[in-house]
Amino acid sequence: MQGKANKRVPTGRSKARELAMWALYQQQITGMDQRDIYNQFLLDTSGSRLNLDLIAGVVTEYIEEMEKASLEDFDARYFSGADPKYFKELVLNIPPLAEELEAILAAFSDRPIIQLDPVERSILLVGAYELRDRPDIPYRVVINEAVELAKFYGAEDGHRFVNALLDKASGELRQVERKARQNKT
Repeated sequence: MQGKANKRVPTGRSKARELAMWALYQQQITGMDQRDIYNQFLLDTSGSRLNLDLIAGVVTEYIEEMEKASLEDFDARYFSGADPKYFKELVLNIPPLAEELEAILAAFSDRPIIQLDPVERSILLVGAYELRDRPDIPYRVVINEAVELAKFYGAEDGHRFVNALLDKASGELRQVERKARQNKT
């Protein structure tokens, strides 16, 4: 993963997506149940001194720091600005649907989804979920949010793969929306 020069300042749903990406990553690495991971993050809703900007690109260090964190480590910055309802929806709904979402993505990928970098895989799962199950979120917003996360946290040029895969998936999952958009231009 790259060190990023520009600091990404997510808010609301963007921050919820970012935190959900970390939670899904943690689930992939540890095999923990999504409810346990959600509950662990709930402990942090008071905030943690851990700063995602400082740990960007160093996911394993983040996990190690979370394991060492105690209740005295929490303050109001970590979850500041995140949409807690949306975070809960993503963290609790995506893992049970992961196989279905991966099957959707696999149809457009040149490699098995399970072999992808866990960070990019987490980002793609969030994007596929939103494309399939959240038609209230425009497909272009879904893709842009995923690409921004991949640029900030993913491997070099991983954002291009994320963009291409979600763009292809949106062609199938959001046909009506895409056609309407094409007719406007």
